[in-house]
Amino acid sequence: MGLVLLTLLLLLWSPVYSHLRAVAVLLRVQSSEAHGFFADTGIHPIRTEEANFQSGARQLPTRLYLPTDLEHAPAMVIVHGVHHLGYNEPRLVRFAKAMSGAGMVVATPELPEIAGYEIKPVSIDEIAASANDLAQRMHTPCVGVLGLSFAGGLALEAASDPATSQHICYVVAIGAHDDMERVMKFFATDKAEYPNGSLQAMPSHEYGALVAIYAHPEDYFSAQDVPAAREAIRLQLFEQVPRAKDIAARMSPAGQATMQMLFSQNHSAAKATLLQNLEKHHAESDAVSPASQLYRIHVPVMLLHGAGDNVIPPSETLWLAKDIPAIDLRAVLISPAISHVELGRGATYMDKARLVHFIEQMLGEARSAPYNSVDMPRIAGAATLLH
Repeated sequence: MGLVLLTLLLLLWSPVYSHLRAVAVLLRVQSSEAHGFFADTGIHPIRTEEANFQSGARQLPTRLYLPTDLEHAPAMVIVHGVHHLGYNEPRLVRFAKAMSGAGMVVATPELPEIAGYEIKPVSIDEIAASANDLAQRMHTPCVGVLGLSFAGGLALEAASDPATSQHICYVVAIGAHDDMERVMKFFATDKAEYPNGSLQAMPSHEYGALVAIYAHPEDYFSAQDVPAAREAIRLQLFEQVPRAKDIAARMSPAGQATMQMLFSQNHSAAKATLLQNLEKHHAESDAVSPASQLYRIHVPVMLLHGAGDNVIPPSETLWLAKDIPAIDLRAVLISPAISHVELGRGATYMDKARLVHFIEQMLGEARSAPYNSVDMPRIAGAATLLH
């Protein structure tokens, strides 16, 4: 009888412990200063290492987060979203530290185009190269990849292509896109389209239109104004508005008038132009849309999206869930507990519980993925990590 009771207690403790660890991850994502029973349960000390990896002709930086007291740990690449701080963006750093503290080797590569507000096919290859690099460093056949925002869609595209998916064990996409042209249409119309044909009115984030204009300033400005317009929009995206206005002052009167509307977040005219030009840029959008490639994916996928996300609407995750083979889809959660790629406000306890369960599933997928296990003593030491 004692053995039976002990067995039952162990069976009950395992899921309780794994969910407590997920709670700790969530608390540490919220605040790097989080401590106490719930924030410290299942959390390991970590260290960081700076390194580089090769992608084609480029050598790119990456940061490694390594738990220091484990014999074995799964490995994951976490790819930053569209933000000029790249892998130094504070929310990403907190997330990487929280995941590594939960017992994972984490690499956060710096992808120049994504950090520069450009969604281009080269980033797909660089995500794959980062996974290859981490697998080689850790002496393991494959690693997980977690992509934030547009990087989530690009990570899914990398995992769908036999040429770039060899070292990817599974993918977690948070706030990801399925079809870039449909997202651009959302930026233009403030209406999100769902797989069932319904439309949801949702004011898009003002930065979405700016990213679209930045990609093709020639659609909005005269040829002579294009260089200055592109630089002014880049500075605005980089939150350097005074410098952006100085650049805009050198433009023609018509160009200055358009830029003034952008500075004041009056995007109505620009959105009309964006809508008119969607078809012209169809091939470019298709090249960075996982939608048509997902039938080829052969690894487990988990999808998480904020219910109120106005950068990439949550409808895109429902499109992803429709396009990914059912056999590979492990979990789908659209949650009021997050916004775009950060924690939201006003969520209920049940919303938070569902998010904790998703994190628990994600950590479990990392540990159960075939071949995704790092022998930590084997890779210990900076000399190995910085080869």
